Amino acid sequence: MAGKERHVKPVISRAEAEKIVFDYHPKEFPMVFSKPAKEFVDKHSHVASDFIISELVSEQSGIAEMNRRGIEARVEEQALERLKEVEEKAYEEAHKIGLIEGEEKAFAEHNTELLERIHRLDDLFQRVQELKRELVEVNEVHIIKLIYQIAKRIALKEIKEDPDAIIPVIRKVVDEAQTDETVVIHVSEIDLEIIEKIRKRNHESTEFLKRIRLEPSERVSPGGCWLESNFGTIDATIEKRVEKAWELITEKLPHIANQDVLGQMEENGDESNSDDGGESDSEGGR
Repeated sequence: MAGKERHVKPVISRAEAEKIVFDYHPKEFPMVFSKPAKEFVDKHSHVASDFIISELVSEQSGIAEMNRRGIEARVEEQALERLKEVEEKAYEEAHKIGLIEGEEKAFAEHNTELLERIHRLDDLFQRVQELKRELVEVNEVHIIKLIYQIAKRIALKEIKEDPDAIIPVIRKVVDEAQTDETVVIHVSEIDLEIIEKIRKRNHESTEFLKRIRLEPSERVSPGGCWLESNFGTIDATIEKRVEKAWELITEKLPHIANQDVLGQMEENGDESNSDDGGESDSEGGR
């Protein structure tokens, strides 16, 4: 053994190995699906059947591969549909949660501001109510003056439109005099003419005037009269009757009784009457 030479296998270097040695890649045979196999799969994929094909035939013909691919496609389709449903549901839930959280956050942020505005509006409303009461109290006298002027003008207009209204006034004054003696009643020239016309018609309403002497007076305005008798005088002029009416009003309103409202109203009334007279004179001149 010792005398014999040991045989050593030669070693191939890396450089030579890369030139000599190569990778082995077996030939691939692509799966070809025949037309009958496709028709078979299409026919039995959606229809239940008792026919069972042999596994060997199924593998060799490619039917098994088509079935696997069909199952994988259906599974993938169902998985995608399910995933889509889950995503849509998750999106809707997240949207709802986001809306609720957003509303709660917005309400919390603006709640204090809204409450402050509501309080300011409430204060403003109460102030308006107080101003209304103050305006009524401050302008109460002026309101009464306005009512007085309106009533006075209406009364004077009624007297002008109904000249016979002087007869009841004279009758009332005579009844208040309570005397059988002849009395003198001063009336305006316009009323005197009207009374004389009524007398000529022998109207029953003028029977009581037989024991009365009527005299015209420039101091008496139409619709009023002034009685003289042995017992005194009775002032039934329009001005005096309006003054009495005002006294009754001031008794009901004691807080304005001390104010010289009547004098102011009389001055305003005289000014308005003079203006009316001026207008009528100017119209007559035209």
